[in-house]
Amino acid sequence: MSNPRWEIMIPTVVDRGEKFNRLVNSLAPQIKKYNNNIIITVLWNNYEHELSELRQAMIEYAIGDYINFIDDDDDVAENYCDKIYPLLDGVDYIGFRVAFYQYGQKQKQVVHSLTSEGWFDNGEGYFRRGTLINPTKRELMLKAGFKNSDYRKGIPEDTTYAQNIDPYLKTEHFIEDEVHIYMPTDDHAWSRFEGVRDKFTRPTLPQYFRFHPWSTK
Repeated sequence: MSNPRWEIMIPTVVDRGEKFNRLVNSLAPQIKKYNNNIIITVLWNNYEHELSELRQAMIEYAIGDYINFIDDDDDVAENYCDKIYPLLDGVDYIGFRVAFYQYGQKQKQVVHSLTSEGWFDNGEGYFRRGTLINPTKRELMLKAGFKNSDYRKGIPEDTTYAQNIDPYLKTEHFIEDEVHIYMPTDDHAWSRFEGVRDKFTRPTLPQYFRFHPWSTK
């Protein structure tokens, strides 16, 4: 595949600006040299939609050959784009290691790879197959989708997506480095389903970033 387009999708909510800005500041310098071959789509949301609905809307709007999500409270390594982009050569999926921090402390290893037998945890670490944070062919992510998940009904969109995408993933390139940084917080923002009362100014996005049409004005 010559000059593939890679699209990174960030769903965020209006009152998590500090976390969102940290991620933007990590990604913006990395994508400049790729011109329009790497684009980032942001859905800046005031809790009007459930997270699975936002994710579905974003993959349907996406124009990348490869797409993946990064949540606004996560971060990426300095070489995230340089490690991934050269491997987008027609393979179905990019696997990698994830740096997992909780309350500032490094946790057990996290491995996202099709070589894993499924989603499981053991004394050595956390092992996952297809996940929404790993670059995947858009056509395959669309086949899986998020339409049969609903946080409010106890059907989380990430595990449902993983089950849906698994039959379609056949080939991968694996990166041994920890290129994605997972930092879960106690701020369960997506469990709130009402808009916040405070007014927030819609951020200005850097070059090669764009807003999804559903974004709050």
